[in-house]
Amino acid sequence: MPYRGSILSCCDDMGICCDVLLCAPCNIGRMWNAKDGTPETPNCLICLCSSILPIAAVYFNCQIRVALSQKYALEEGTCGSLLATLCCGVCALSQQVREFQAQGCNPGQVCCTASQKMN
Repeated sequence: MPYRGSILSCCDDMGICCDVLLCAPCNIGRMWNAKDGTPETPNCLICLCSSILPIAAVYFNCQIRVALSQKYALEEGTCGSLLATLCCGVCALSQQVREFQAQGCNPGQVCCTASQKMN
């Protein structure tokens, strides 16, 4: 099954979009824990590494996408995850947050409130 929302629909939920834009590394840290079954909990080490080293942010985000795809049987392989992360990291992060929420695993928000609306 594909992701429930397109990667280009990052502005469908402005709360998520703003949250990802304002603090992508913190969102990566939250999703890192959510993928392992600990939703709404930040991972400060992942956040710090992602803030300091952009390549770390790409690596962690790609790993999150791969884990999300495997866990929920989404139609995206490692190459697709890497391309999504490299081509439009903010859109990829927004899509991941929306997918986690649709699957009932809210990674939590950093500074903006997301509406829980999914099509």
